[in-house]
Amino acid sequence: MWIKDREGFRECTFALGHLKKKLIKVTPGQKIGYVVDTVLNEKTEKEIVRLIRGSDLLFIEAAFLDQDRNRAREKCHLTAAQAGRLARQAGVKGMVLIHFSPKYSRNPNRIEREAQEAFWANNQ
Repeated sequence: MWIKDREGFRECTFALGHLKKKLIKVTPGQKIGYVVDTVLNEKTEKEIVRLIRGSDLLFIEAAFLDQDRNRAREKCHLTAAQAGRLARQAGVKGMVLIHFSPKYSRNPNRIEREAQEAFWANNQ
């Protein structure tokens, strides 16, 4: 490596460990999860929880309210309650709900409320 000092350019050799200490700052990364277009059953629930466990941020569909879980299953989607429960079981730090059915466009807060209630159940 060439460096410039008061005397001009000169070639220098540095140990890799020295350069690492001077140039690299190692910090923990973030884990981001993403879950959409799935039917919840015993097998998929275990696999989803395994994959998203400990995520810092989880993007997860909440297409339907739990009262419409049969419709959600037909369409291969999760309900808001299922999304919240999966996030809780996996110990995620933050959850962003996505992929809503237009059926709830007049009152989208119902989906958020249902997911949050499932997420915080038994955590209080």
